[in-house]
Amino acid sequence: SESEEEEEEEEKEEDVRIEVDISTFGAAIVALRVPNKLGDDEDVVLGFDSVDEYARVDDHPYFGAVVGRVANRIKHGKYALDGVEYTCDRNDGDKHTLHGGLEGLDVKRWTLKNLSESHVELSVLSGDLEQNGFPGNCWISVVYRVRIIERAKIRERKKKSILEAPSCELYVEKYASLTCEFKATADSKTPICLAQHSYFNLSGCDSNEDVGHHLAEFPNVSKYLVLDDENIPTGEIRECHEAFDFSEKRLVFATLPPMCTPLGFDHNFCIDGDNFSRSVNSRPKSHFVVEDATYSPHANTPTTRFDESLTHCASFESTSSGRTMDVYTDAPGFQFYTGNFLDGTTRGKNNIMYDAHAGFCVETQWWPNAVNEKDFPDSVLEVGQTYVHNTCYEFGLNKTKKLYV
Repeated sequence: SESEEEEEEEEKEEDVRIEVDISTFGAAIVALRVPNKLGDDEDVVLGFDSVDEYARVDDHPYFGAVVGRVANRIKHGKYALDGVEYTCDRNDGDKHTLHGGLEGLDVKRWTLKNLSESHVELSVLSGDLEQNGFPGNCWISVVYRVRIIERAKIRERKKKSILEAPSCELYVEKYASLTCEFKATADSKTPICLAQHSYFNLSGCDSNEDVGHHLAEFPNVSKYLVLDDENIPTGEIRECHEAFDFSEKRLVFATLPPMCTPLGFDHNFCIDGDNFSRSVNSRPKSHFVVEDATYSPHANTPTTRFDESLTHCASFESTSSGRTMDVYTDAPGFQFYTGNFLDGTTRGKNNIMYDAHAGFCVETQWWPNAVNEKDFPDSVLEVGQTYVHNTCYEFGLNKTKKLYV
């Protein structure tokens, strides 16, 4: 009957699941399984089948890893701090520092500190000058947490007859979320910017579908950083326009950035709101304190647990799978990277050769090269302060069909 079909449809809508595999090598997300519109669970992050493959640094595009001590690029691999010039590994075209250099957090063995069915906590010590160019001992932790979110929404009620007046009804929609919660302290002033470097493909990691065909929208984003021809910010903060305008849902590659080789996005988008200019030494503008010490080992430190405390900065959708992903964060920006440097020579999970644009990254972060740009949000952590940086990836389904061009 029609009522039974509606009940079955409601049950399917409520069948929300998420399963995540985490490695202590690089604190990497190595698998993330969520259902598609048919109810089939599929892995939606690129990666490798073994730890040995992750350890091959030369062939490792940072799949799923935590990167730092300073994520993204430092121009010419150098900066000055209190009159002292520091030189870092130049591992980006032998000119600039990328993601902390050759011995970044992505190749370190992290320590498992805490584990339950819904969360895992990992920690690592980044020693004084252990990563060339970064002073002070830095104690870093990340908590990955999964949960199911229920949201009340309003929709038009289905009419039972043509004579019935239009009306609305309240319903509950469920989403599966993964949060990534960073904290860090140091015994000396040091630049810091941690980022989660997962490559997502919402059509499935084995699909090799060009993510340029995903739909994207960047709410609360009106500016981006202009780059030079070596992907270093020029210092100019420009209003989003043309290729960079994601104010409405569109295909990712509906318009491509000009003068980019290889083609695609590898740009920092600045997030509007209270955290636009937040220093690493200040708390997120919206947070709450966990009062129950048994709930968290960081109970005395302000933390953000729920996406309601974060800024919604990006939405993505695969029309082929129906999967959606919304990103929330308290960071000042995010690097939107469309896997431009994947070239079909990297063999990933299940022997899939990853072509260009086989995955995209949303690396929430402090802005690139901030340590050399006085007008960018402060990225130098002071002694006695705690770096706090949280991101939520929220997965859902869109079963409706709509054409975008």
